[in-house]
Amino acid sequence: MRRIILLACVAIALCAACSTKREAKSNDAQKGAELYVSRNCITCHGPEGEGRPTGPELRGMGEYYTIESMVEYLKDPDAAIARDARLRERAQGIGTLMPKYDYLPPEELKAIAVYVLWLD
Repeated sequence: MRRIILLACVAIALCAACSTKREAKSNDAQKGAELYVSRNCITCHGPEGEGRPTGPELRGMGEYYTIESMVEYLKDPDAAIARDARLRERAQGIGTLMPKYDYLPPEELKAIAVYVLWLD
């Protein structure tokens, strides 16, 4: 009986931890959505990341990026493009260069990255 109670307590603790992580990501995604608009990402990439002639589609980026690698990209897109042939190919035909967002606070960069990766 004690073993069952112990296992139940462990399961409850794990569920609470997972839900807290999901909630934190959800909060970051919501904040990121607000920043996506206020930092004018919407202008080049469209309201829902669908892409425009001035910026590629952002949906599906979770296949290629982690939150950390997306933050690094946002800080210096030119450096990331220089290192990655796939990004160079995606950038062809785009009329506008992606600006650096290295001046944004880390929590804003992370929130934008979470939102963009959420756009799947």
